[in-house]
Amino acid sequence: MIIAQNVDLAPTLRGWETAAANAFDIAFFTANWTAGASFDFGHTFTRVSPYDLVKAAGNTFCCDQSITYIPRINTFVWVLLSAEGPIVMAVASPDQIRDSKGRSWTFYHLTSRTFNFENDEFDYPDVSFGDNFLYMTFNSQKQGGAIILRYPLQQIGERTTVTGQFVHFTDPSYIGPAQLTGDRGWFGTRLNSATLRVYGWARNTVCRDHAF
Repeated sequence: MIIAQNVDLAPTLRGWETAAANAFDIAFFTANWTAGASFDFGHTFTRVSPYDLVKAAGNTFCCDQSITYIPRINTFVWVLLSAEGPIVMAVASPDQIRDSKGRSWTFYHLTSRTFNFENDEFDYPDVSFGDNFLYMTFNSQKQGGAIILRYPLQQIGERTTVTGQFVHFTDPSYIGPAQLTGDRGWFGTRLNSATLRVYGWARNTVCRDHAF
């Protein structure tokens, strides 16, 4: 997996808050308002529209994208924020990305109803994974605080109904996931300029659940 920041892939793609992931000959790049896929080991990129993907989920694309590749289930996971607040989580195999030129994805729609929140909007989604779970963090605009959730990798790999568990922290507001954390999820937040708080989520610890 490759993570990039403030990379200019001129003349085809340019952006800020960038991320990238690769598998075999496929590389996928996201920035705040654009995305692209490479089918030749990153030598050239083809633009892929995040606007079209979020529109298919019934929303309008805003920003705040993230991409990762999970070798255990041979799946790219692309997370996008809509202007209306819900988050779209799109998944595809390298073969699906190659065959469709980056346009064929299975998507899951994370709305405020998913978490029994009333008319909430989300912000700053981020994604990581461990041995058994995909982890996602994001902010709650109206309820306040931040949410950590996890989904079983096996269910994502099978493209079936996904049953997730989540924790809602009313304070602090911003929590980010650590990468490649093994059998436990790790998450960090900055309390002040000198203090970092770290949260751990053990595999067998059960929290509130939902399915979609």
